[in-house]
Amino acid sequence: TELIQAVNIDMNPSATSTDIARRTVIHYGYEFNYKTRSVDLEKPLPLMPDKLRMVCSRLRNESISSEEPDQITLNVYRPGQGIAPHVDTHSAFEDPLISLSLMSDTIMDFRHPDGQEVSVFLPRRSLAVLSGASRWVVF
Repeated sequence: TELIQAVNIDMNPSATSTDIARRTVIHYGYEFNYKTRSVDLEKPLPLMPDKLRMVCSRLRNESISSEEPDQITLNVYRPGQGIAPHVDTHSAFEDPLISLSLMSDTIMDFRHPDGQEVSVFLPRRSLAVLSGASRWVVF
């Protein structure tokens, strides 16, 4: 609950949000530019909330990530919303991509170019770590 309150755009004046592709996106650390498909390392955003920084530290301490994440993109989805199949930009982010589902269950669909499809149930408060083929090949 404290983490959800910390990242809530209405309760955190240092966060910036953008509405794109039928969802609200909140950036911490660096803002991902959806037009250029990159981040500008010369323009860091205000510090992320302490509770979110604690999660980043834990990801490193638990060896989920070799480094503490310095960029967070929060996607706020309303019921029935989602994003189109895609492979995340290679140049803007390092491996792994880490996805934390906070407030509700969801299903993440993976489609390989060879036609194979896999749906993964992600319960509320679950962490998905994507690397290798799940990060760079499937969408």
